[in-house]
Amino acid sequence: MNRGPRPIHLHQTLALNCWQSALCAWHASKLGWPIWNPTFQNNSVLFGAAKNLPEFPAALWTEIQSRWTQFHAGVHQYHQHPFHRTPCDLPLLWQQGTTRLFDYGAKNLTGGIPLLVIPSLVNRAYILDLLPEKSFLQFLSVRGFRPLLIDWDTPGDMERNFGLSGYITQHLLPIYDFVRGQYDTPPAVMGYCMGGNLALALAQLAVSKPPAMVLLATAWDFHAPGMPRFTPTMAEQLMQIVMQKGELPVDWLQSFFAALDPFGAVQKFMKFAEMDMHSNRAHLFVALEDWLSDGVPLTPRVALETMQDWYAFNTPMKNAWRIADHIINPATLNIPTLAVLPQQDRIVSPASAAALAGLIPGALSLTPSLGHIGMIAGRDAQTKVWQPIADWLHGKEPKSDRL
Repeated sequence: MNRGPRPIHLHQTLALNCWQSALCAWHASKLGWPIWNPTFQNNSVLFGAAKNLPEFPAALWTEIQSRWTQFHAGVHQYHQHPFHRTPCDLPLLWQQGTTRLFDYGAKNLTGGIPLLVIPSLVNRAYILDLLPEKSFLQFLSVRGFRPLLIDWDTPGDMERNFGLSGYITQHLLPIYDFVRGQYDTPPAVMGYCMGGNLALALAQLAVSKPPAMVLLATAWDFHAPGMPRFTPTMAEQLMQIVMQKGELPVDWLQSFFAALDPFGAVQKFMKFAEMDMHSNRAHLFVALEDWLSDGVPLTPRVALETMQDWYAFNTPMKNAWRIADHIINPATLNIPTLAVLPQQDRIVSPASAAALAGLIPGALSLTPSLGHIGMIAGRDAQTKVWQPIADWLHGKEPKSDRL
């Protein structure tokens, strides 16, 4: 695996263009252009005095060089960092094609309530078991559950022509039936990000319904405020490239997510440059960045159904998303559901996820002040997300002031 941030040339270009734009802004201000950003308007008097000093442009250029150096120092330290996550050795319960099912409750001698955990097709499943102290699944396994994690892995020969219907009908539903047979009861299901959409389709199509469903940052209204804008023209251009390459490559996916927060990676690596490289904080940073760089390409049909049908045409919200000729309609579900809507999520906006929660009869919403990844691996994930989910699955009222 190549360490990121991926694609690194994109992040370098974004950083340099942003910082160098300060020079353009300085020249524009000298020509009388107004300050449009409200943040800078508060300091307009100080800026007006400073910009006319002869040493100002040299000081500005020095600051640009300093930030550029710090960013590259952070990237270099990350590339050279010796820490690597050690994967857990887990029992493999089921495999077909490149899709596997792992048992995270094997060490729990008391059995535990079966919980089928469904990750996104885009990123690796081990974000849910990132480190011993940052493992949502290990947390659940010692609190009365038997977490069973699906690992989709990179599409192989069997999955190469799969769309979402293929993944759901040929992998997900058979896994669900296998687990139900193993435990003589349908498992509860939990889906993270796109995995929540897959869980929703599973819940509707399964003959024996899951007793409960947890949806973590699951988008539904792809045109809701805060969601990335992706027009039909953009989708058509993207699909032309996908068909030529035979997949939607990881770097293209990473570029799409980078556009949601163009300066996010730069700021992260600048902060990393100042960390103690031997600290747990630095190890967590490395583990998270390694996971972000360890992406999974999408098959052409999945790319078409998500990037075009979902993002461009908003088929789920229009009640037009079909799996195996069935319209997936959350309003028809009669399953106890907990929807987690992280309020600082830049990948799935709270409004998009709330639209889904509002359609499921009786669904309860949990609204932690965390981000898309922070709710799984962040400092407050255990108290604000993990424990409330465990409480709810046990039939208790989640201990949170954000319900």
